[in-house]
Amino acid sequence: MKKPLYIDPLTDFGFKKLFTGKKNLPRLLSFINCLIEPYGQRISHITDVNTERLGDSPLDKVVIFDIAVQGHHGEQVIVEVQRCKQDHYLKRSLFYTARAISQSLQSGEDYGGVHPVYSIHILDFIPDTPGLVNDYVIDVQLRNRDGLAILESPLFVFVVLPIFAKQKPVLSQEREFWFHLLKNMGTMTTKPQNIDQESFMEFLSDAEYSRLDQKDRAAYDLRLQRYRDWNSVLSTAKNDGLKEGEQLGLKKGEQLGLKKGEQLGIKKGKEEGKTELLTQLVTGLLSDGYDIATIAKLLRVSIEHIEKIAAELT
Repeated sequence: MKKPLYIDPLTDFGFKKLFTGKKNLPRLLSFINCLIEPYGQRISHITDVNTERLGDSPLDKVVIFDIAVQGHHGEQVIVEVQRCKQDHYLKRSLFYTARAISQSLQSGEDYGGVHPVYSIHILDFIPDTPGLVNDYVIDVQLRNRDGLAILESPLFVFVVLPIFAKQKPVLSQEREFWFHLLKNMGTMTTKPQNIDQESFMEFLSDAEYSRLDQKDRAAYDLRLQRYRDWNSVLSTAKNDGLKEGEQLGLKKGEQLGLKKGEQLGIKKGKEEGKTELLTQLVTGLLSDGYDIATIAKLLRVSIEHIEKIAAELT
């Protein structure tokens, strides 16, 4: 099987390699503006980029990472890439955006000093939220009943790449071509045809796997393998849960009726699947040297729960 020609920009290494650093600031600025300009917003130039806003935990680097950008006039842009579904994702997005808004105001400063915050989310999954499945670009903003924006900030822009791939839009606009590259570059084995923009030609050149030095190649390979391992764990847990759910559902169906049995089986299967996934994650983090308190914080479960799992592993 032919290996991909480019690094995957949806990995933390790939995204930060291609969009951060002084050389890539014009590229990052162009990408941000093509997403917020349809809503009447634009950043003139970037003054600062923070690549570790959410911390540096191993879980963040596998399925979720982001960068925080500050514009010349104090605007803040959060660009976040999320590869897997997560419970309460929208609430978490709102929390981090609200925190960015509060941090933009100095102590004692008037509320008129609050700077605009634009929250951009690149999703490599289809959310369960009904309002995020109708199109591949969804904006969320405070508006009145007539649809008129009351405040320019905060502005949320959600890009749902799997829906983009299904709809297969014409790649005539800069924005759509960016989405095409983000979704497909990691699996491309040949160069895209009919590219006439120098900026995209340079982007593809910088993304060639063969251009990485030995250190960067090792770092990228490690990140990619971690994501594949994580994805495999999720897939295995899901399949095992469904299989056990079917078996239990059939058994209960004989006793209580098929419909009730199926419902109970599916629920039980999901619970056991989640338990197995949590056990695998705890096992891996313990083997990596993380203490129980840190693991509990990363996985958002109680210390007692982690201690119970750890005791069962010994």
